[in-house]
Amino acid sequence: MNGSDYADAALVVLGHGTTLNPGSALPVRQHAAELGRRKVFATVQAAFWKQEPRLPAVLAAVSAPRVFIVPLFISEGYFSSEIIPQELGFDGRSVRHLPGQTQFYCQPLGTHDAMIDVILARAEEVVQQHPFPRAPKPQDLTLFIAGHGTGRNAQSRQAITRSAALLRARNL
Repeated sequence: MNGSDYADAALVVLGHGTTLNPGSALPVRQHAAELGRRKVFATVQAAFWKQEPRLPAVLAAVSAPRVFIVPLFISEGYFSSEIIPQELGFDGRSVRHLPGQTQFYCQPLGTHDAMIDVILARAEEVVQQHPFPRAPKPQDLTLFIAGHGTGRNAQSRQAITRSAALLRARNL
């Protein structure tokens, strides 16, 4: 699909959010700003579940005929797979039809296969920035991937476990 396929659509980049650390919203805001700058969608908005601007208010203000809601979460889990879709009325579906608007609830960004390349690029960047006392060879490094996880939803672990398995399979 090319950019014109979304010229009538809105993208809502959804973050968990918190009232305890306003700086935690920065990655969501940065992603939304960059995607907006690229002009693929008619509009791009940042929204949060637990801080302003909250997702229901953002969705109420969007008038585009198609709205794509993309959770900027690392995995499917309690909030991204259960609480948020349920509260929005998706009722186990990923598409919701409203008068004059169709909303699409997308998979969390972290579940995409391209995240492996993002993880590797970030790890390489850290090693390059901190080569003390000399840059190590890849075979001399161990990469740990940590996930938040929750006992409320077993899927929250799967993205991290899957990412680790895919990285091991590359035999780097």
